[in-house]
Amino acid sequence: MMRWIAVLVALTAVAVSVSISQLFDQGDEADEPLSTLRGDGFTVRMPGTPERSEQPIALPIVGPAKALVEPTKAIGYASESHDKAYMITVIVGPTTVAFDLTTGLDGMASAVGGSVRSRATTRHGAHRAIDGRIARLSDPEATMFVRIVHAGERVFVLQAIVRGDDVRTPPRYYAPFIKSLRIRKQPATVAAARKPIVARKLPARPPQSAAAGLRACRSHAAGRHVSEAVRERAQQICAAAAGGSVEDIQSATLAACLAVAQEDGQLERCGFEVIR
Repeated sequence: MMRWIAVLVALTAVAVSVSISQLFDQGDEADEPLSTLRGDGFTVRMPGTPERSEQPIALPIVGPAKALVEPTKAIGYASESHDKAYMITVIVGPTTVAFDLTTGLDGMASAVGGSVRSRATTRHGAHRAIDGRIARLSDPEATMFVRIVHAGERVFVLQAIVRGDDVRTPPRYYAPFIKSLRIRKQPATVAAARKPIVARKLPARPPQSAAAGLRACRSHAAGRHVSEAVRERAQQICAAAAGGSVEDIQSATLAACLAVAQEDGQLERCGFEVIR
């Protein structure tokens, strides 16, 4: 099975689940006692009763077919007050994606107009992680303390954001907050369980028109022998390409076909020659 590399700079659009400029409110949720939040496949202790949000995102993918986009989702929880906020965001991706934690930290800093003042690779239980402090957030003047944890198909982003453009000490709940994260194992997917496949991409003719390319994309996305979740993901790829150029739609067609092939194994339909 081919391994796509998804650059974690995708976190820049979603790691802060609410607009930085709207982070701090007049409530006191972030100052209330810690309680256990039970999420999908994890638990963590956060102050008060965190507000939940969910949004679809697209991971940029670099590989043999460049400029592809892999739809996934981000689920966030936030506790806010007038001078601080605690947040955890869970990004759920496919098993064929490898995340770059250092790129993710730099991307987050760029997205909020700040600069990374400290970083350290670490472990969170059995998982790779990176800790960082991002200072001089542009709007408002604030400092972010963050831990990013890569756990298989999921990436966990734990943050505390405080007022002040270069705060050196995290808020009092930050240490127990990040230490409390417990990640439960998820069942292995069909794609992860299959033996690796070695294949090479054969030359392909571009579609004669965008409309013809979009029809081909939708045809590939309508896999008959795959789960509804995989079919829906492939259809989302095609929908995102609608209105784009012929080249964009050709890339989307390949991405949709590969999304289906990861489950049914029919790489030949996507224009690949299977070597072994």
